[in-house]
Amino acid sequence: MRFVRPLLQPQNINTPFALGTGRSAVASDPVTGEVIFTTDGNFVYDGMDRVLATTLGGNTALNQGVAIAQNPGNRDQFYIFTINNGTGLLEFTIFDLTQYSGPPGFPAPAEGDLVGLPSNTGLPATPRSPGMIIIPNDTRDGFWLISHQTGTTNYDVVEIDATGAFSINTQAVGAITNAVNLSFNQATAQLAIASSEPTQTVEILSIDQATGTLTLVTNIPGTNASTLGTENIYDTEWSNNGDFLYLSGNFETGADSLMQVDMTQATLIPRPVSTSGMVRSYGIQMAPDSAIYHLYEIAGGALQLGRINEPDTIFTQVLYAPVPLGSTDFGGRQFPAFLPQLNPDLSADFSFSGTCQNAPTLFYPTIIPGSDSVRWDFGDGSSSLQLGPSHTYATDSTFDVTLTAFLNGDSVSVTKPVTITAFDIQITVQSDTTFCREDFPPSIRIKRHRQCSCSG
Repeated sequence: MRFVRPLLQPQNINTPFALGTGRSAVASDPVTGEVIFTTDGNFVYDGMDRVLATTLGGNTALNQGVAIAQNPGNRDQFYIFTINNGTGLLEFTIFDLTQYSGPPGFPAPAEGDLVGLPSNTGLPATPRSPGMIIIPNDTRDGFWLISHQTGTTNYDVVEIDATGAFSINTQAVGAITNAVNLSFNQATAQLAIASSEPTQTVEILSIDQATGTLTLVTNIPGTNASTLGTENIYDTEWSNNGDFLYLSGNFETGADSLMQVDMTQATLIPRPVSTSGMVRSYGIQMAPDSAIYHLYEIAGGALQLGRINEPDTIFTQVLYAPVPLGSTDFGGRQFPAFLPQLNPDLSADFSFSGTCQNAPTLFYPTIIPGSDSVRWDFGDGSSSLQLGPSHTYATDSTFDVTLTAFLNGDSVSVTKPVTITAFDIQITVQSDTTFCREDFPPSIRIKRHRQCSCSG
């Protein structure tokens, strides 16, 4: 599915290739939204949907078996992290946008290709649990890759610094010995960790995004009583403000449930969200439209997509739509990973023309690298959401005009004074020409004429 700007309307799209049942990953341009590549952890497809010759050897059934990040030291390159299907080791491969994956030649541009084979160099050398995640550091010029050593309480936090280099920090935190899923909330800087062991509860960790240090905050009671014997909580996801945590999986009964925990309460209690027709509950994912989407299995085995509307509210008021995009079998249990965003170095400026009272003033923005929306404040109480608007000032004065540009949650503003000249009388000599009073010498008297128009 994709979300169409400016209203972020969700749409179903079909790929010409099948992905695994576990986590895949999609890299897209943060300005245009165009897909750069897609991978299920084994096969990689370029932006033209062509399968690349090199395979990654990752386990395509894992809950979070693939993660991706742009190389901070070379923004034409992207790291693809996978868990090897044979050894269980964490490996990386580089996708380079400057390489040709198809037949080269003018005028076709490079669509990108893999450089080298999957490698464990610079990464932890012990087998991984099924879950991993990449989050930005505090200055957003690098990342933290967080994975878990299976059978231990150790997390390996790999720093990807501003040059793209790796360094490992191993930390023993909490009691989980097989982390199946990690979710992160930027507002609270907290991680929810779900275990594949039914006897282990979901744990909440905090991360210092400057140092990568993990700290145990609390655990969620009632998340360690699954009847399945192999896993209890399949996925977790936060509301945008971090006040609510959603849990998808098995809670004591034969059928799965979708639960909400109010993280602002002293006692943390999972409470059920009302769903329809669900037998098994799988992936949950916050989307650009601020709704949480939910993959679940119905009787007969089809995997459908539901939606939690307005997730920043208590469970009794949560509105759940069981098939908001129709009864399509999505064929997967987990949502893809996306690129965590580097600092986009967003900049904005503008120029203007036409400074007469009662005549349009035109505004011309310059936004680098681009924006998904803008807002203009014209300084007289009026505003506009148009990219290049015009505005007519009713009085002569100097107005502070502010342009704010937005891109994927980032914003930048610029303010400039615009001086409007008094102009009570207009002489129209052509349909596109307007004069101000000071365009005429003071000794010349201007005779006012009534203009008429007719239509028929």
